[in-house]
Amino acid sequence: MKKKTNEISPKTASAIKRFVDENFHKNIRVEEIGKIIGINQNSIRKAFKSQYNMTITDYISGLRMLKAKKMIINKEIMIKEISIECGYEYVQNFTRAFKKKFGLSPEKLRNQ
Repeated sequence: MKKKTNEISPKTASAIKRFVDENFHKNIRVEEIGKIIGINQNSIRKAFKSQYNMTITDYISGLRMLKAKKMIINKEIMIKEISIECGYEYVQNFTRAFKKKFGLSPEKLRNQ
């Protein structure tokens, strides 16, 4: 009897990354990615971490924060709008993540 493997190729990990790159601004979760591409969520997590040396959640958060930091300089866009545009449902979660990543709140960065 042949042993079934859960190995995911680097090509598949790359496809996962591409999907995230195109959809990080939405409220996506690993479970949803798994359903869309037909791979178990635990396998997705392992493959991504193995290929990119970071969790998929950290990768998504990093993309969101980079986008937010670029948008913050435009004082005409409200912080709440930026948080929604970057995939955060609640501005408090966005502000907390931003402060953790950059060491200061979005408002303080904007007013520097």
